Amino acid sequence: MPDIKSKQDYEEYEKTVREFIKRENLSFISTGTNDEEQDVDPWFSWRSCECCQSGLGGNREYLWAWSGETRVQYEICEDCVYYHNYGRLDDTTMLRVEDGSV
Repeated sequence: MPDIKSKQDYEEYEKTVREFIKRENLSFISTGTNDEEQDVDPWFSWRSCECCQSGLGGNREYLWAWSGETRVQYEICEDCVYYHNYGRLDDTTMLRVEDGSV
């Protein structure tokens, strides 16, 4: 994720994701499948990520979750998919954040 260049950027990213989950009242988050629980290949989009609000173009995937009694779907960037699956961003981004290198 090239727009995260510092520890402060990363903390802001995490805050945005937490606020999204809280605002949408999400639980039981899952990524990468469609409504029939079949794997779906990523697709390119210029639309902003519905989770982190990044306006960078890139691949999108589905995020499924429960909001109260309703199952909901969002289109999120691959960075958010990675974050939801592993609780952090990819190794390259995390090294850049830790080193403070741009």
